[in-house]
Amino acid sequence: AIRPILVWSLSLPSDRDPQARRKRRAIISSFLSGGLAGGTVTTVLYPVEFIRTRLAMDVGRGTADVPRLYPGGMRDVCS
Repeated sequence: AIRPILVWSLSLPSDRDPQARRKRRAIISSFLSGGLAGGTVTTVLYPVEFIRTRLAMDVGRGTADVPRLYPGGMRDVCS
């Protein structure tokens, strides 16, 4: 997803030598790839972590005075 933009940027006029431009391109590419990977992982795993936290908060319950909120486990949290 990032490669076409970076290839296009090499075709733009510049005062830098080609070696310096490639080095800068590698740094920017690594930075953007890491950000994209981090954003994707957060988007995918946040709902799972939310469910896990809700179930962990329900562990100490289950007495006659304080019934469990999610007696069915994952089925009750997701529904």
